[in-house]
Amino acid sequence: MAADFRDAWMRHKEDGDLLYKKKRWANADHLYGLAVECGLKAVMQALGMAVNPTGVPVSRQHRVHLPDIWYAFHAFVYRSSGSSGASLFESSVSL
Repeated sequence: MAADFRDAWMRHKEDGDLLYKKKRWANADHLYGLAVECGLKAVMQALGMAVNPTGVPVSRQHRVHLPDIWYAFHAFVYRSSGSSGASLFESSVSL
C-alpha cells in the first residue's frame, strides 16, 4: 500500500477528534501530532518533495517525525519558494 499523507492527515485528525470528544485527551493529542506530521508531508509533496513509488520521501531528512519534521518543512518551504515565499511563511509563524 502506497503512503498517502493527505489521507493519513485526515484520518488521524478525525480519529483524534473522536477521542477528544470522549475526553481521552492523551490519545487524541498523539493522533493530532501524527496528523500534523502527515499534513506537513502532504504539503511538502504538493510542493514537489520527491517520493519513491510507494510514496515514501526519498530524502532521509523528510522521513522524520515531530518535532524534526517541522524544521525539515521550514527548510523545504524556504528552498522551494525562494525569498518571497519564505518571507510570507516567516511572517505568519514564529519559531
